[in-house]
Amino acid sequence: MQLTNSFNLFINFLFNLNIFFFLLFICQFIQLIFSVLTFAFIFIIYFSFSLSYQLANYEYIFLVYQKRENKISDDGVSNLCNSLAEITNLISLTLNLSSNNTSFIGAQNLLLGLRKTNISTLRLYQGVNEKEKEILIELGKRSKSKLVLFQLN
Repeated sequence: MQLTNSFNLFINFLFNLNIFFFLLFICQFIQLIFSVLTFAFIFIIYFSFSLSYQLANYEYIFLVYQKRENKISDDGVSNLCNSLAEITNLISLTLNLSSNNTSFIGAQNLLLGLRKTNISTLRLYQGVNEKEKEILIELGKRSKSKLVLFQLN
């Protein structure tokens, strides 16, 4: 009888020890998940309020691009326009393309390409005659962009 009682106590001890380690494992697993979630939350918060994120998403970009007296052709203006179209938060743009090899067609392609941006102010300095200037101003007004101010000098 004494042996059976001791054996039952031993089995009971092992069972309780097994439950203890199982509960310890569950607690550590919950603590691990909580630590990972805390780290992820801190990581997201840090990068949400970091300076680079704010500049990339919230700040407006004002760009003055001086390319005077170079040999930029209409194709060069089209390439420039394709690059500018990737800057979706571009608000104000001043382009000085005077004394280059650009023509009316280059300026027209520039206006058509900038429709993809959120640009509201465009100042274009390019040597065009009065008739071309009127056509470009009308094209700027009719474009599907958000142009508020369009100056052509």
